[in-house]
Amino acid sequence: MSASHPVPSVVPPVTPAGELGTRGFRTLAFVWGLTAGTFVAEVLGGWWSNSLALIADAFHMLTDLSALSLSLFALWISRRPATARRTFGYYRVEILVALLNASLLVVTAGGVTWKAWERLRTPVAIQAPLMFGVAAVGLVINLVGILILRRYATENLNLRTALLHVASDALGSVSALTAALAVWLKGWTRADAVVSLGLSGLILYSAVRVIREAVHILMEGTPRHIDLEELRQALLEVRGIRDVHDLHVWTVTPGVEAMSGHAVVEDLQQTHEILTEARRILQTRFHIQHVTLQIECCDFRPTEPEI
Repeated sequence: MSASHPVPSVVPPVTPAGELGTRGFRTLAFVWGLTAGTFVAEVLGGWWSNSLALIADAFHMLTDLSALSLSLFALWISRRPATARRTFGYYRVEILVALLNASLLVVTAGGVTWKAWERLRTPVAIQAPLMFGVAAVGLVINLVGILILRRYATENLNLRTALLHVASDALGSVSALTAALAVWLKGWTRADAVVSLGLSGLILYSAVRVIREAVHILMEGTPRHIDLEELRQALLEVRGIRDVHDLHVWTVTPGVEAMSGHAVVEDLQQTHEILTEARRILQTRFHIQHVTLQIECCDFRPTEPEI
């Protein structure tokens, strides 16, 4: 004999795809425009100044423009309502796109490394003043983008990935500025190659972190901020619950956690009170929005699947 906490047939809208989704879309669209303008400026500046560093950074930015476009698409589609076939809506699109974006960052890191190696082998003459001016403008625009995105990046994996893209663009501008100063003041044309190698390492590190988090979510791993044993003990503290088993906690999309489990109780007459208290604990202490708790009598012995 069992009872379950009722689950609505259509998942109600929550912050990541609701208010945050609307604000995030507008924010990302604005940053996309800034990045597109910087890309054009760096291509023209690199061409006129004969700076491979600026051109390389521009193509790095082109990759980021593609990634930002994918992020815009993900935020748009994640706002579509849930259906009978997709009961959680399109939240997971955010994770898939974040994984793709991070993978593009890995490719970008490889491209920066390759271009840096080419510049070490074959230095070229550079118009340092023009290179410095273009890189400075690019850095200012990137910093504006970072300040805008960081307001929402902690609540949305896609915006966090976009922030990493813009941050990597800013580091590219810093490397170009450093190289321009080294060429301008010291005549050391290999400076941009050395700085670019360090930049590629930072890009790779950031991308791997996002990939790990995205894969963890897609594998339905326990959210990193939730201790499963602590959650189990919290449920056992509910009056009337004797045991908890078959417990699963996973992330639908960052900020939207779900849980399912079985609770063995002493008295089925207390089912309503037990479910109410368990749900309160899970929502207030662990911030889990979607709860499915099956109630079992103490003498019920189900055959559980091997998972």
